[in-house]
Amino acid sequence: MPSDPKDVKPFPNGPPGSNCQNDTQDENRTDHIEVTCEFENEQMKFKVKPSTKLQKIQNTFCERKNLKSSSLRCFNEDGDRLELSSTVGKAGLVDGSMVLLQRDQTGGSDIAEHFSVSVTQT
Repeated sequence: MPSDPKDVKPFPNGPPGSNCQNDTQDENRTDHIEVTCEFENEQMKFKVKPSTKLQKIQNTFCERKNLKSSSLRCFNEDGDRLELSSTVGKAGLVDGSMVLLQRDQTGGSDIAEHFSVSVTQT
């Protein structure tokens, strides 16, 4: 019993046994990039999509290293702070980029503001 031509759909990757690739599949494909996170000389590599939020990478790193995510800050290789709500792509990270995690420091005002030093010769 022949089927209706409207019911026949092409194979997504060409006929079975062929090496043909569907052009629409290439257009919709999202390449993953490898990003390395470093904290206190410990590194962990992540293979992520450019649409992955930095918060997800930091949280995963912290879970695996038993760290508190809220106590760390995220920086790129140049030392610029990265917003955790940003994505890998928007942060400008590319394949092989390094994300540096540092402990959050509160305070740290300049000590010279609170003390005056005078030098006298004897």
